[in-house]
Amino acid sequence: MCGISAVAGYENVTPQLISSLKKLEYRGYDSCGIFVFDGTQGFIKKNIGETRRTLEQSAAISVLRTPVGQRTAGVTQKNAHPFYSNDKNFTLVHNGIIDNFRDLKEILLKEGYQFESETDSEVFVNLVQKLYAEEQDTERAFIRAVKLIKGHYAFALFSRHEPTKIFAVKKDSPLILGPGNGVNFIASDINAFLEWTRDAVIINDDEYIVASNNTYSVRSVLTGEIITPRIISVNWDSQEAQKGGFEHFMLKEIFEQPQTVRHAMSVSADDIAKVGKLIAESSQNSFLGVGTTYYVALYGSYLFAKNNELEKQERMLYDFAGVISEIINTQSGTILKLAEKYISDSPQRRHISNWLYLGKGIYHAIALEAALKMKEITYLHAEGMSAGFLKHGTLSLVDQQMATFFFMPDESDDALYRSTLHALQEVKARNGIVVCFGNPENEKLIAVADDIIPLPKVEAALYPYYELIIAQLFAYYSATRLKRNVDKPRNLAKSVTVA
Repeated sequence: MCGISAVAGYENVTPQLISSLKKLEYRGYDSCGIFVFDGTQGFIKKNIGETRRTLEQSAAISVLRTPVGQRTAGVTQKNAHPFYSNDKNFTLVHNGIIDNFRDLKEILLKEGYQFESETDSEVFVNLVQKLYAEEQDTERAFIRAVKLIKGHYAFALFSRHEPTKIFAVKKDSPLILGPGNGVNFIASDINAFLEWTRDAVIINDDEYIVASNNTYSVRSVLTGEIITPRIISVNWDSQEAQKGGFEHFMLKEIFEQPQTVRHAMSVSADDIAKVGKLIAESSQNSFLGVGTTYYVALYGSYLFAKNNELEKQERMLYDFAGVISEIINTQSGTILKLAEKYISDSPQRRHISNWLYLGKGIYHAIALEAALKMKEITYLHAEGMSAGFLKHGTLSLVDQQMATFFFMPDESDDALYRSTLHALQEVKARNGIVVCFGNPENEKLIAVADDIIPLPKVEAALYPYYELIIAQLFAYYSATRLKRNVDKPRNLAKSVTVA
């Protein structure tokens, strides 16, 4: 995840621009750059590496106006943002992915356009140049270009033809306008401009901005109609702003998972095919990782072991991104009540400090990751394992102080479901506490489970993802009830992030 920032003003706003980019560092990046225009000339400074090393050298450039900057995921200087068009009249920064950029690039190459990078962003800025030649108007050319692309994006564009303005648009990537006093800010995050203005306008999908130092307008990409913006007053401090209004970074990341899925699913089919060919031609393949990435590797090995599942998962995951937010919102109350039932920092209330996270097959990997999050932020004993291991010694631990959390498959996976249910019944036969996912109307489950978390009406192959998200919420609410520092657990030199 990267971020962009843009400032429109008549004063020297380079310090503001660089400061705003530094405030986006938490979003992650491995290259950065800025563009500045002094009324006569434009300058780009970009490189891989840290903001300070790359950008502060540009502070000597003075009398700056309408700068634009970005953090990007590129790994070479040529692939770092910002990008010029061929004629140097347009400069662009971009957060997101253009799915059809290769087709557009072929068209531009045939018309003589040249490219210095391998990025989709450079294709878009040259598409704007091409369309400007037809329209002779930056705004019209910009929106025509937007309508030709597919994907998710937040763009900020500078045009020498209208050098007092910045043009910006978004779809499925965050973009926020910060109206200031004689200056206007556009950024991926409120925190980027909170130092200078407490006002913010949240830009919705398929809306675009035209901003100068003292004016701005918001319009619909689809209809061109002016949209009356709703200005909100931000009362957060800088740390709270980075959290986007959420109480903790971890909760923010849980709710940002739809965007994460969309980014992951936007990897080009050609790139995936290259990796697939490499794997297919190898006699042996290994998935490697440590901690959470080990569990991801384990999950991947299960998918490859069941080759027929791969295409199904790829086809459905993108659709699943659209319902993650709904799932989180509808289940948050249920999971909070579950945490209140079993977790407490008061000696007068029930508190379970030992947990077994259990699953079979591909759900084994989910159980391991869920247990890791639980122990990491609650400091409680949480152990993930295959449900089939219970009878090999672990059942001796089961009592009213050792709760079990079962990750159940859909009932349509009959063999795996019955096998997992048998393990669940073994726990209940020993008077154990059972929390599980499943159909709350299933009589066999009702007979043995203390609490059943209902599964949504989605494809069965998506249940592991759903169950992991709910387990993340359970760990989060449990930790907050225990008043733990969720984002910075003790003894760990890192911040907690979700899988």
